[in-house]
Amino acid sequence: MPEWAKAVFAMRQAVAEIIEEHARTGHPLLSWRDGKVYHQPPEEARRELEAAARNDPWAPTLVPIRG
Repeated sequence: MPEWAKAVFAMRQAVAEIIEEHARTGHPLLSWRDGKVYHQPPEEARRELEAAARNDPWAPTLVPIRG
């Protein structure tokens, strides 16, 4: 695994854990979209992360997506 992949793995894992924590608590994730604060449902964030992983050739070696 390339050195840079370890950092990507750690970031993806952290994002997945945050999404799962928000899904458990029912709290939205806050992000900035189109110049406004966006309250993103955890389910939507999970779908976006899974879609990103499917489109990333390194994804299978970086992080398993837990559902």
